[in-house]
Amino acid sequence: MLDIHTMDYGSISAGPGYRVELFTQGCDANCPGCFSRETHAFDAGTLMTIDQIMEAISQWTDKEENRPYLTVCGGEPLAQVEGVIELCEAFKEKYGRLSHIIVYTGYELDEAKELPEWRRLRKTIDGLVVGRFIKKQRFKMTGRKFIGSSNQRYVDLRSGKDLIYAAEAANWVAEDKKLWPTLGISST
Repeated sequence: MLDIHTMDYGSISAGPGYRVELFTQGCDANCPGCFSRETHAFDAGTLMTIDQIMEAISQWTDKEENRPYLTVCGGEPLAQVEGVIELCEAFKEKYGRLSHIIVYTGYELDEAKELPEWRRLRKTIDGLVVGRFIKKQRFKMTGRKFIGSSNQRYVDLRSGKDLIYAAEAANWVAEDKKLWPTLGISST
C-alpha cells in the first residue's frame, strides 16, 4: 500500500527516456523552493494497493511504443520505503531486464544505506538520486539533467558508480544498449 499524490505518464524530466513518474504523498523535509510542495502533507493523497498502482502504470507502459521505465519521487519515497520496494519488485517482476527504475530521495546516500530495508531497495532499483533540494543551489540549465540543485547526485546502483554530473549519467545510459531506443540510438 502506498499513499500516492499523482502519476505522470510520458515524463522526460525525471530520468532517461519517456517514463512513468509516480509522486508519493508525504515529506517532512519542507525544502524551501520545492517544486512539489503539494506532496508534503502526510495522509493527503490516495491510498492505493500495489496491484492498483501496477494496473495504472501498465495501462501506459504496456503500449507498444512505450518502455517500462519508472521514476518514484515525491514527497519522500523513503518515508514509505516498504511500499516503494514492493512496487519496484512488482515492476521488475513484470518487466524484467527491460525495466529501469529510479528513486528520488532527500536522503543522502549514507542515510539511505542506514535503512533496514537498504539491501532490498538496492537490489530492486537501478538508480537513486540523493540529496535535499537546496534553493540557492538550484540547477540552471548548465548541462545537468534529472536533478533540482547542484548538491544532488545520481547513483547508478547497477554499476556502483556515483554519477555526480548528469553528463556522466547520460554517457552511462548511452552505453547501456537496453536504453538506446529511448535516446534514438540504433544498436546496429
